[in-house]
This record gives sequence, C-alpha cells and structure tokens, in this order.
Amino acid sequence: MGGSDFLSLDPTSAPERGRTGWLTDRLREAIAEATLRPGTRLPATRELAAELGFSRGTVVESYRRLTEEGLLETNRGAGTVVASRPGPPPAAPSSRIDERGRRRAVDETRSAVVDISKGAPDLSAFPRAAWLRAEREVLATASSDDLGYADPQGVPALRQALAAWLARSRGMTVGAERIIVTSGVTGAISLLCQVLRDRGLTECALEDPGADGNRRILDYWLDRLHPIRVDGEG
Repeated sequence: MGGSDFLSLDPTSAPERGRTGWLTDRLREAIAEATLRPGTRLPATRELAAELGFSRGTVVESYRRLTEEGLLETNRGAGTVVASRPGPPPAAPSSRIDERGRRRAVDETRSAVVDISKGAPDLSAFPRAAWLRAEREVLATASSDDLGYADPQGVPALRQALAAWLARSRGMTVGAERIIVTSGVTGAISLLCQVLRDRGLTECALEDPGADGNRRILDYWLDRLHPIRVDGEG
C-alpha cells in the first residue's frame, strides 16, 4: 500500500506548522474506522513523505507516536504494520473551553465529558496493548535483583532509554546520570521547586485556568505565583 492514493490523504489540508499532528490524526482515524485493519502494512516513511511532500522526520514522528499508543508495531522485514487489537481503538478527544472557562475533553463517540482542569489524563487512551507487551517482555527476562529496590534516581536501563529517546525525539543531549525518574508529577514538581529555591528563584508564572493540583504544589514550595490568563484557544 503506498503512493498518492494512500488513504486519499490531501496534504494541502495539513497546517504548515502542525503536519505531524495532522498525519497522526488521519492515521488514527483510519485505524479506528477499520480502514486500516490489523496487520496492514503502512508505506515506508521515506515513500510516504515523498508522496505527501512532507519531511521524512514528520512521518517518522507520526509513526512513533502511534507505536507508543499501541496502534502500530514494527516487525523486522515487514516494516510498520497496524497492531492487532481486541477492538477498535478509542477516538481521539476534541477539546473546547466551556462557559466557566474550564478546558474539557469531549469524547464525541461516547458523548462523555472529562474535566481536565484537575490534571487527570484521558485514561481511555492508555496504550494497554503496548503496556502489556512491555510488561510481559520485562517479566520474562527480569532477574531477582531486577525485582528488588531500584536506584532512587531510577533504574539505570530506564534512564539510558530515556536519554536516547530525548536525543532522538527532542534533540536534547543529556547523559543518563543526569536523569531522575520520579514517582509522579507531584514528586517531579516538588523536586524542581526545591532546586529553584536553592538558586534564589521563588516566583513562578502559570497558566490560568490550569491544573489545580499543580498550582497547589507550586504554591506550597514557592513564595508567589503569577497567573497568566489563557484565551479560548488555550
């Protein structure tokens, strides 16, 4: 499957600065609607990029995002294919600002409203298949030591993988020894605030409205917060 007929994609409808998201959404929709069925092989990234007139990096990043969601998988010798799933993946939610100024995610397929002002993620989008595969792979090869207490800074193998991912996906060169894995957002923000205080920074600007939990953590550690109003587009 390939060429300019692939999914009848119209690259002229893609925003100039949002091509990766546009392509990811088109592919996700095709998988959700079973236009792309499990096992379907996608065009090579170089081929699809040439046909759409996009950079190859745009297609590579789109495939990577969908692979992390568990919608695509890479097989040696078979390229990138649609992953096997027990059912159609959830449709990506659309966002809007309601009359109270709170940003909400609306899953149009179920007409369910999720208030994300509290910082809670859309758990329906959790990559269950990819997570289960990763757990099985780790448990099948883990030693007794691997199942014990880890380095407080994070498992070395995980930090090395994160360093490689940051270099590949974010263009950041950072050694694994400089990465700290926390148990959640609360721990990460608290640690960051303490470092900022040690460096004499005791004030912070944050978007308003925003996640209430994050605001409370920042307010606990810092002397003053500066709310920055967001518009209807966030």
